[in-house]
Amino acid sequence: MCTTKIVLNGGGFTNKGAEAMLLTVQSELGRRLLEPEFVVWRPERGELEAAREAGFRPAVSAAESPRWDRIPRGRSVARLALGSAWLLRQGRPRELTRLLHGSDRSALAEEAYIQAGLKGFAALVDVSGFAYGDVWGLYAFRRVAPLMAYCRAHGRPAIFLPQAWGSFAKEATAQALRGLLAPTTGPTNCCRFYSRDAVSARHLESALGLAQGSVQTYPDIVFLFEGGERSRGERILTEMGCPRGAGARPVVAIAPNGRAYGRSQGEGAANEYLRAFVCLAQHCIDDQDLDVVLQANAIDREGRTADDRHLCGLLAAAVDRPGRCHHTDAVLTPGESRALLGCADFVVGSRFHSLVFALSQGVPCVGVSWSHKYGELFRDLCMDAYMLDVEGLDPHTLLAVFDQGWAARASLRRNIEGKVQRYRSRLAGLFDEVAGLIRQAG
Repeated sequence: MCTTKIVLNGGGFTNKGAEAMLLTVQSELGRRLLEPEFVVWRPERGELEAAREAGFRPAVSAAESPRWDRIPRGRSVARLALGSAWLLRQGRPRELTRLLHGSDRSALAEEAYIQAGLKGFAALVDVSGFAYGDVWGLYAFRRVAPLMAYCRAHGRPAIFLPQAWGSFAKEATAQALRGLLAPTTGPTNCCRFYSRDAVSARHLESALGLAQGSVQTYPDIVFLFEGGERSRGERILTEMGCPRGAGARPVVAIAPNGRAYGRSQGEGAANEYLRAFVCLAQHCIDDQDLDVVLQANAIDREGRTADDRHLCGLLAAAVDRPGRCHHTDAVLTPGESRALLGCADFVVGSRFHSLVFALSQGVPCVGVSWSHKYGELFRDLCMDAYMLDVEGLDPHTLLAVFDQGWAARASLRRNIEGKVQRYRSRLAGLFDEVAGLIRQAG
């Protein structure tokens, strides 16, 4: 039986939210399509094994093999060789002059890999959480360009699932967006894109010259992610040393974020952002008699860079409440991360998908934002009062907002659970639509 090969762009296996997005697509399309094969486009080298373990095929061309790093300009040489061989095999020798230009050389090498290495694909599904906009530059556009070129040449659907977009005030990014989302050619004429918030939709409509309200908006797809049993979350808490069972204190989880840390003044535990979280944790323990759990949502398996576990360690040392403030250096899966947060009575965080993991299970939250996507998430939940901006974050304000949320947690939970049920219904309809587009393209 022929497989339906779906190439996934965006996502990853370091950030647990990015991984959950990939797993959600794998699960939702897996139950709607016959014999699907999911290919992850150009994962980081340190993520190759994680991709395979999760049931994905990593798409990494020969030009990206580590052996080419041993010689100067090795990757350029590899692309030159691959591009030359491809053009000659295709009977296109007149195009060899394109190899003189770096961008064309890369494009030809990737064309060769998609056609000969992957043997083509049935559809592109983009699960970038927040990658296209002025703040990120042109990298994401260049990364997806060869996949879009294949879609246009072969009439394959290119589907950009709900994500945050924009802004596109810079002409270079606006022009790149218009080139990216232009309709594909062929009988399917199918380039579909969705926003996950109203601000992103307005950015798209403005840059693309579309009428207001024409871009469809859906919740984040991770609201459909079901990984992680509660019992596993309870075991993780016990392994951290956080008491469970009868008489155990309620738990507040705090999820720090390196991006928020980098936008605040100060280094280490003296960073203004971390200091606010330290004050919150001490307040929860000393004044509210709660236990605190620190959740790391970005975990580098290879240990190449300081990840969220580093921030959790800094926080735990500064809080200085042994036996009451807990964290782990274990490499948790997205399901385990979700299960852990589902065991909390309240969550405060700056990791977008830590908040989604919690909210999807009805757990009330306070968010500390570094971009518009946070405020839009909370606004749609009618929880604007529980969203703060990282810029100028004041510990006293954070404590006051937390206390307000903690007192209202029962009513907040009821509101969240009602909204999440509607989110899941809408997202199920979206995946029905996406699967239909892929089947229609044949």
